[in-house]
Amino acid sequence: MSAPRLVFDVTTMLDHPVSGIPRVMRTVAAEILDRDGLAFCRFDLGARRFTEVPAAQVRAALAGALGSAAPGVAGPVPAVGARRGLDRLAARRPATGEALLRAGYFARRAWAEARTLPRAWRDDRPPRPGECFSDAWGPDTVYCSLGLDHNAALVSERRAVRGFRTVLAIYDLIPVVVPQFAVPDDDHPLAPDPNRVVRHHFTDVIATADHLLVISEATRRDVEAFSAASGLRCPPTSWLPLGPAIGAGPATRPPGLPAGAAIRPFVLTVGTIEIRKNHHLLFDVWEQMLAARPRAEVPELVVVGRRGWRFEETYARLTRTPAFAGVVHHLEGATDAELAWCYEHAAFTCFPSFAEGWGLPVSESLAFGTPCLSSDTTSLPEAGQGLTDLLDPYDTAAWRTRILELVDDPAARASRAAAIAARYRPTAPSDTAAAVLAAVDAIQEVP
Repeated sequence: MSAPRLVFDVTTMLDHPVSGIPRVMRTVAAEILDRDGLAFCRFDLGARRFTEVPAAQVRAALAGALGSAAPGVAGPVPAVGARRGLDRLAARRPATGEALLRAGYFARRAWAEARTLPRAWRDDRPPRPGECFSDAWGPDTVYCSLGLDHNAALVSERRAVRGFRTVLAIYDLIPVVVPQFAVPDDDHPLAPDPNRVVRHHFTDVIATADHLLVISEATRRDVEAFSAASGLRCPPTSWLPLGPAIGAGPATRPPGLPAGAAIRPFVLTVGTIEIRKNHHLLFDVWEQMLAARPRAEVPELVVVGRRGWRFEETYARLTRTPAFAGVVHHLEGATDAELAWCYEHAAFTCFPSFAEGWGLPVSESLAFGTPCLSSDTTSLPEAGQGLTDLLDPYDTAAWRTRILELVDDPAARASRAAAIAARYRPTAPSDTAAAVLAAVDAIQEVP
């Protein structure tokens, strides 16, 4: 059998179905599924080798992500259902639910750290001859990974033997650039130096990539600066455009919202409950509005997002502030259809995040034609396409002023919505896949 022309790594897509990166990978996999000369693979951590994944298994995983997995095929749906069950338990019994969610979080952290330990702390035995799928690759093969679970060190070793080339991706360098907003790698007992593990991962990826995909100009700048500071040659880079991650289908009113035909005009914010997303700014604004206005004149705030890293303080304020009762609502584990309903019915959205690699909630808000107030940091101006109000994430007074303007002036909201309808440029799944294939073709054209 001839060597495949393109090998697409689906490890992250199969192992972690519910997050942004697997959604990007599914978008690309669905678009390239019938491409000639294509093969799929996954990385086997225990055996330190790549194994081939049949196209039928990839098709089943894609179908499962849409809720139509083939009978008897293991897909992502059970994992999604288990998490939603925990979410429901947390709603009924907060103490028990939070304890289980924290246990799951630390289990995932331990597993993630084990997968990304530096080479000095890993078993560096080479794969046994004849057992690694990469033995079938050759100089005309391009290995492409958009996920985080490939082993860049092994890819480099196998590339030296087989001569294939690589297209890898970096979504952001948040753990390096703004480590105060990321899970600290020095939590690991074997990592005495802050960020050593994650820095090693980025170093490996940059050193191993023949071509690097980045999701924003902000990420490109960070990659170039990190490469220079680390003494690495920065490989050629190109943009991987991201579109809204919400799947097609009818919108469904979330059952977690107050009973009735509709709640009052509401403001929407979407993002994991963690300090980087800056929910506290919005909570400050809503407490100030509730203190200054009759409750009936304060718009409701719908917060959509799962609990993330060190969520306790933010979550306590969200769920235990007496003034927020009946005004601020939290939806955890919302489906795509429920999230679509929120975007369609929100008066406007707020995304005060401190740092992002892209900012999908901004893209999603614009895709639904809903005005958006966004931070002016990192990649968020790019995601907004000049159609969002950009504000300093540290300036609570400025956010309060702009929120009140949109709350009190329907004409201002309508004007922003009209501008979005006229000027927003959506990114289609085919655009994302085309960027990947263009990077692959560019490498294959180089002797």
